[in-house]
Amino acid sequence: MNEKTWLEQFSQFMQFKELPKDFKAKGACGKPFELAMNHYQYCLQYNLTSVLQVRFSQTQKLFPQLDWKSFYETYLKSHPSQEFSLDRYGSSFPLFLETLNPNLPWLKDFATLELAIEEFFLDCPLPQKNQLELTKPMQAQSFRIMNFSYPILEPWKNGIQCPELLPSPNQLLIFYKKEKAHLYQLETWMADLLCDSQDGPLLVSDWFDHKNPEVTPESVQKFFSLSAMHFLFRNC
Repeated sequence: MNEKTWLEQFSQFMQFKELPKDFKAKGACGKPFELAMNHYQYCLQYNLTSVLQVRFSQTQKLFPQLDWKSFYETYLKSHPSQEFSLDRYGSSFPLFLETLNPNLPWLKDFATLELAIEEFFLDCPLPQKNQLELTKPMQAQSFRIMNFSYPILEPWKNGIQCPELLPSPNQLLIFYKKEKAHLYQLETWMADLLCDSQDGPLLVSDWFDHKNPEVTPESVQKFFSLSAMHFLFRNC
């Protein structure tokens, strides 16, 4: 057996597949190689399961009636880790949950939101001193807009277990302030203006010139109160 074939078969074993019968290797300290590798495989499985439990802990709390242990075991076998860091494992888990639970289509939205909050935190750069400039355009990495098929914000915030939701497409704004994730329900025009603002400084006049029946003075004032906490605008 050449080295390339050996490495390929070893890699398959680390993806929780059986070792071929002709696979040969010497164990350390006189112990059978299979025993040592089974132990290593068990440790890897334990670590990956722990990662999933942490990354989707809130979703698991909202749906305690589900067999999460079985979900994790099945996912590990069908989705071997391809990430350089184990902490990033599970990016396709929300879609996986959707296939396993067709009677709970909103479950995927909850898992997607939880994953997005964590990944946004990991990817978002730390603010630098003296970075606040009134004319500085908002950067794409300073917030994230997510599209969802179900109204999940209130159940998420209030910890409502086993929610039953009706389809209602919506958009949520995610941003961090003082290392804490903040979520905000967006109207369509709000999401449009935030996306436009990524290209440069946002003028106050843009809010009132935006021709949309949804835009009222009250809604603009409400959104400005949110923006004042985190985002910067240029008054012109």
